[in-house]
Amino acid sequence: MSFLVACDSPDGEAVVNRDGEELGHLEQIVIDARSGRAAYAVLARGGVFGLGERFHAVPWQAFEIDANRRRIVLDIARERLDAAPGFDEEHWPAIHEAG
Repeated sequence: MSFLVACDSPDGEAVVNRDGEELGHLEQIVIDARSGRAAYAVLARGGVFGLGERFHAVPWQAFEIDANRRRIVLDIARERLDAAPGFDEEHWPAIHEAG
């Protein structure tokens, strides 16, 4: 059984797809405390001033860090992400907040 800890993402890093379309921003990175590795990241999309955002838990391995362009890339079409199940601010997965 994993013990997961959520850590806020620094500066809400923007996430783009391979076509350069902005998909949202990283809200949190969730660490498996037993292994010390990132388990998944929470991608926030939509909303205005943080209200009405939709969240998606995405396996950390699905992201690529493009250090040259200083961005995070997720290889998914915006339409596919729009159709994917997610959660809202009232229904987060059960995780522990890092202090």
